[in-house]
Amino acid sequence: MARKPKTPPKTATTAVQPTNEQRYFRVVEAAEYLRCAPWAVAAAIRAKKLPYITLGKRFVLLRDDLDAFAVGNRVAA
Repeated sequence: MARKPKTPPKTATTAVQPTNEQRYFRVVEAAEYLRCAPWAVAAAIRAKKLPYITLGKRFVLLRDDLDAFAVGNRVAA
């Protein structure tokens, strides 16, 4: 009887690491780009402080909007 090949163990999927060339971000990727928690990005979306695009039930954020948001929330020293 032939042996069945072993399948590799299932691992948790992780978000795609954002790159500098990437233009569109999901919430998790935007959080990694801004180096904050995903809930912080979601809170900014809910408070209408961060522009977004909806695709079905998902939010898509533009890199330019994320950069403008970061600069706009900058605190002068």
